[in-house]
Amino acid sequence: MSFIMNISNKVTVIICVRNAEKTIGHTLETILKNKPKDIIIVDGNSSDNTLKICKEYKVRIFQDKGIGLGNARNIGLRSVNTEYVYYVGPDCILKENSITPLINNLEKNKWVGTQPLVSIYNPSNYFLKCINLYRKAKFYPGKRKIIGTPWLYKTSILKQYMFNEDMNYSDDTELCSRLEKDRLSIGITNVISYEIGESNILEIFNRWKMYGASDHDFYNLNKLSWGFKRKIISFLSPLNKDFILIIKSNKINFLEKIYILYFLIMILIFRYYGWYLAWSNKKKDDK
Repeated sequence: MSFIMNISNKVTVIICVRNAEKTIGHTLETILKNKPKDIIIVDGNSSDNTLKICKEYKVRIFQDKGIGLGNARNIGLRSVNTEYVYYVGPDCILKENSITPLINNLEKNKWVGTQPLVSIYNPSNYFLKCINLYRKAKFYPGKRKIIGTPWLYKTSILKQYMFNEDMNYSDDTELCSRLEKDRLSIGITNVISYEIGESNILEIFNRWKMYGASDHDFYNLNKLSWGFKRKIISFLSPLNKDFILIIKSNKINFLEKIYILYFLIMILIFRYYGWYLAWSNKKKDDK
């Protein structure tokens, strides 16, 4: 019982943010209802009203140098003095009293990090409904090799490993690969969280293009140590993760798979395009 009573003194929430004036206020309101001990904002030089909105709340604000998400995460992490740290996005909506069960699941499973199940809040169009089906098929409770934001970690573990600041996008994949190498376990719990989702095709394009850049980021980091087979596995990873696994999943039914098919093909193209752009830009930089 004391563990639950003291939960607000065990968690610091960190939000890495840039130009999120449309959602950050709502996100902070839902975080405050969970009563964490501390909230840290790491701002990447927002040019809109994001910082003005954040200053209306009881939060600590830091600025990052705009050199990547790994650097931004570390800026916040260095100022954490609680047992757990919870990274959430600036468009996340936390259910009330949702942090306690996250920690309980983490401790019960002897994990060092965990991620809730994330659904789009009030999906209102085809794209948002497809994202929820995609996540239903792909993410479900259990041990995982990779987790992503929103995620809760033991602070001592993160301070030991830190985020790789050379990673512009794939800081989560790179961190999780090091944890796995050292046989530290992470996973997904059945705790529900929400996200204010991308409402149009341009926003979908930008997100999956970023995922493609992240894929290349991780590939480029490891290519010198990987053999040919491992490189092929990495290149085919988007196809496997964003198409084959969804189609083979028993978490959604046949009609739902038909409904989502166009969406899966679309995001796969966007993701490989993001990979190509990152590869092309890296090639130019190396000349």
